[in-house]
Amino acid sequence: MSTKESILFAHFTTTLTLLEIGLTYTEIQNLNTTEIVMLLATNASFQELKNEQMERNAKHQQAAASHPQFPNRF
Repeated sequence: MSTKESILFAHFTTTLTLLEIGLTYTEIQNLNTTEIVMLLATNASFQELKNEQMERNAKHQQAAASHPQFPNRF
């Protein structure tokens, strides 16, 4: 991949990510580099937190499923 292709790919993926976050294309065009980095870092942090919570919930469900289930009449 050439340098030009790398730059275009990075620009394209950054723009798509910011659009997914909910910004309009006009808002994206008006952002400076620092604002873009802050938005992407914040988004990455939220995604990581969301993934950790999902993993934690899956572990809790797995642990709860491993306990024996007694009939309701006891």
